[in-house]
Amino acid sequence: MAVPVEGPPRVEPSGLCFAEGMLLAVSDKHDTAIYRFEFSESVGAPARMVPHREFRAPPRKGVRRFDFEAVHYVPKEKKFYLASEMLSDLLRVDSESGAAEWIGLGLPSAAAGARQNPPLPYLRKPNAGIEGLAELEHPSRFVLAAEREPRGLLVLPQLEAGNYAKARWFPIEHSVVKLSGTRLADYSDLEVYNGKLFALSRNAEAIVELTPSKTGKSWRETRAWSFSHTVRDPRFAYMHSAFGMAEGLAIERDAIWIVLDNNRSWRVGSERDRRPLLFRFARPLLLE
Repeated sequence: MAVPVEGPPRVEPSGLCFAEGMLLAVSDKHDTAIYRFEFSESVGAPARMVPHREFRAPPRKGVRRFDFEAVHYVPKEKKFYLASEMLSDLLRVDSESGAAEWIGLGLPSAAAGARQNPPLPYLRKPNAGIEGLAELEHPSRFVLAAEREPRGLLVLPQLEAGNYAKARWFPIEHSVVKLSGTRLADYSDLEVYNGKLFALSRNAEAIVELTPSKTGKSWRETRAWSFSHTVRDPRFAYMHSAFGMAEGLAIERDAIWIVLDNNRSWRVGSERDRRPLLFRFARPLLLE
């Protein structure tokens, strides 16, 4: 299934997640709501992003836009966690009241010019920061994806202010998928399914499984499932496609969902259609 996405003006869907049976998303141009997808029974009808939980993030000095790139729901807490690429921080939002608070991780950020003292080996480049968020169990810990240059995983044992000092950094340089042209290996979302960690690789147009070493000192890509043939199909392709567009990944028992952020590019053959696309694929063998 592939449907266009409609929503607030200039909607640019980013991270996806499921919460209480609903498919939700954030938009990196909209800082005051978590959105819910509403579907029509009519074939080909657009999916609408409507506000599911509105909130007001506490202001941060000198920051006008938070650029939320990922969302994760913790059922036992009834809390959402949103990852801000601008601040390299997490916003915790109560799913019932909408009350919001920053964790205050203290990581390098675009808002601070990606500077940190002492300097850290990750999140050094503006617009290449946190793009994915997931939660691992046994033991419980949060995982953030650093998009690129360098790309890798940040594993946080606890969510608390100044937690970067306890974060473990795992660079992941090698991609199991060959990239075309000048595309760089990257990650744009994370998801845990059946205890396994998966990443959305936007420029590779693939989902990859990420596996830790036996010693726990490194992570690597082990398997991949490509959806390139679909997003490059003339029925779904966009004119400006030098780089990948897949921004959000959500996995359920029998399907995976991928949403594209087309940055207002128009569809091939239709200059009037600048809507993003949402795909539903049958669950691939990669997820067995």
